[in-house]
Amino acid sequence: MAIKTLSKIQLLCLFVLTFSVVKGQNDAPTKNDLPLNYLYSSYTGLNADTNIFNDVSLNSFELLSTNIQFSKDDDLQKVVIAPFQLNNISANETYADSFLRNTKLNLAQKNGISTLGLGFTWDNSMHNSKRGRRIGREVIQANAIRSNEIINKEFISVLKKDIESSKNSQGIYKLSEKMISYLNSIVQLLEAQPKAGFIPSKDKKDFDRDSLTIDDYLYYKDLYKKYSEKSKKILDRELALEYFKALQENSVKITFGGNLSYFNILRSDDVDLDNDNLNDNEFSLKQQNLSLGFTHIVNECWGYSITGYYLEKRAAAEAENDLQPYVGLSAAIGFRTWILDKNYKSSKNYLESLFVPSIHTGFAFEYLDCNADENGNCADGVLKTTSITPYIEFKMNPKNQFRLGIPISSNERLNADKAEVGPFIQWRLQLTGKN
Repeated sequence: MAIKTLSKIQLLCLFVLTFSVVKGQNDAPTKNDLPLNYLYSSYTGLNADTNIFNDVSLNSFELLSTNIQFSKDDDLQKVVIAPFQLNNISANETYADSFLRNTKLNLAQKNGISTLGLGFTWDNSMHNSKRGRRIGREVIQANAIRSNEIINKEFISVLKKDIESSKNSQGIYKLSEKMISYLNSIVQLLEAQPKAGFIPSKDKKDFDRDSLTIDDYLYYKDLYKKYSEKSKKILDRELALEYFKALQENSVKITFGGNLSYFNILRSDDVDLDNDNLNDNEFSLKQQNLSLGFTHIVNECWGYSITGYYLEKRAAAEAENDLQPYVGLSAAIGFRTWILDKNYKSSKNYLESLFVPSIHTGFAFEYLDCNADENGNCADGVLKTTSITPYIEFKMNPKNQFRLGIPISSNERLNADKAEVGPFIQWRLQLTGKN
């Protein structure tokens, strides 16, 4: 009945790997082993589009993100929703499913202009991405032996205590001499191989065949339960957390999408209030744009993003205001500066999604250039706009964030340049997926 060879012990060191953890398809962690939770993707406070592009930005990665922003000149109401994140993450979903999960809709209104957009994100921090599967295997393998060492140290102590109690007739179970001999052999082998895994694998038939007692069987069954519970506790907490952190660290998100923006009057009869023989409500489309964004989350403390824009927009709804080409760029960097809860590592929000109650600081840079020809009209007569926005953001919980920023803008106009400073206040609500 005793485990007699070193080779068997070495094989059993895969206990954590095969019994408690890896049951997923193609070596991927599954809901039966590592939790497939949504990570809190916006923890860095990244929002490169704080001023110029805040209505058309698609740099949001949660189930629901809402922005209500008040500033000196512009007010913004905005919601970005990824409806497919309402579904639970499935262990069997393909990478195409993961890509679809990040499809998002943008609805915004800014100064009477309504915007509707659609975006797609490739995210290599998804569980079922190639990177996610690789990290799952690496984390499991690295932690399986470490978990064995933690469990065995406690388990050896328990076995020795149970053996001594049984010899003195003080234990709950009265163990036979054969059972005590078996337990002693386990202790010796685990002391010689502390990284090995022990699998209590005998069933009732084995005990009957070896002429062991019912107390031997009940004790062995209890032993199995304690070992399994201890192993699961370590894996569910420590291994899963390590897996989430590895997924998030040095992860990349690439977002592609576009928006259509409309004047507040979509359709009407011809109107010519200024008597210039031009219909004041000729056009309903204000602008259309495409964007491609890159976000790099370096680690838990900081990250950055860069987004390029191509836009076509018109100066006004009046006739003869054709769409003019624009190019733009935004970039941002954010840092976690202060932690508000020093015990965050034991909080439910951190264990489930890596959210840390904290204060973030950073700055965003935005640039927009009108490329209209000499007969074209740039909106508001502005040829180029540059904006730099330092900000501070308070993240109290995963759902609510509060941001203060001071955009410093410079506008190059046809007749004169103009520099402006306009503080804004932004409140954001963010909800992750169902998991």
